[in-house]
Amino acid sequence: AEECPSLTIVKLYKNSLGDDGVAALAPLVERPDLRELHLSHNGIGAEGTRELLRAVKRGLPDRKELMMIRLEHNKIASPADLVLSELDERDFCCRYDARCTRSMCARGRLVHLPLIWKQEGGVSNKDKEVLEGRSPTPPRSGPGAAGGGAGVRRAASPPRPRPNYGGGGGGYRGGYGERRWAGRERSRSR
Repeated sequence: AEECPSLTIVKLYKNSLGDDGVAALAPLVERPDLRELHLSHNGIGAEGTRELLRAVKRGLPDRKELMMIRLEHNKIASPADLVLSELDERDFCCRYDARCTRSMCARGRLVHLPLIWKQEGGVSNKDKEVLEGRSPTPPRSGPGAAGGGAGVRRAASPPRPRPNYGGGGGGYRGGYGERRWAGRERSRSR
């Protein structure tokens, strides 16, 4: 991976990496151009996570863009204590919702650790509360959520046309430079 300078997304979930395997990824995590590292379901414990987070911290001064690291469903005991012992609160966010995604953070954090509190054996509510409390959006309210409240409804997005590659009515037709959807012609303007 170190020989691929344009590598920005690495997906290694479900590979039984363990602590030694994840520690070997430290040089990759220090690179400022790495955007995503998926390591869920790998049997990673506290020691491997500690090494990884230390590498993240070493790379922060050169980092300009957000990096998401998926570490859920591993064997990390007390993930909140571990994360807070290695990273400053101003450096990370643990939410993954409409305001914090794989490419942006509502608070401008450089490291996303979504769902890290969700480990093998279940969810640690203590860790979840501690880590989500350091995230940009408050816990959900409304019907079915703890604490009740009015809730916030988002407007539904309008449906997008779906191409029909099969031959039946409507859908995408046309060749290069021209698109027709359900009988309407659209020219490609770029």
